[in-house]
Amino acid sequence: MKILNLLLFVFLSTFNLSAQQKNNQNALIVELKKTNLTSKKKPLNVGLNISAEDYRALNSKSDSILNSMSTEQKQNLLKEILSYKDKALTAATKRYPNPDDIYALRETQIILEEKNIKLWAAKYDWYNQLNLAANKKFAVAHILQSKIQNLKFK
Repeated sequence: MKILNLLLFVFLSTFNLSAQQKNNQNALIVELKKTNLTSKKKPLNVGLNISAEDYRALNSKSDSILNSMSTEQKQNLLKEILSYKDKALTAATKRYPNPDDIYALRETQIILEEKNIKLWAAKYDWYNQLNLAANKKFAVAHILQSKIQNLKFK
């Protein structure tokens, strides 16, 4: 249901942006910022270049890693994840302070986040024990950090 809502939101935002683009180019930039879309030129890709079949297998691995952790461990990982995401945004904003550079800012932020995911995951035994190619290890770490971010803690 969340995916359907997200797709609907992106579709409606894109439709709204298309209508506004005819009237005012600046309105398009404002709407891009509001909806977290990063470019009117091309979409950004996160570094998960894997097949759907591989994704299911790696998703399963990330589930087993997540299920082996205590709530406290998950909370600590969430704090680390949020910390490196904040650092990536801060560094990207310092490099591109102009709001017109939103595409470059977001691209830089994504690159820094991907680098930090690798550094973050490499600190843990579960990552080092994965007998996978580097891109698949990264995919497991990326999927796991996404799942940790989506957890609700009381």
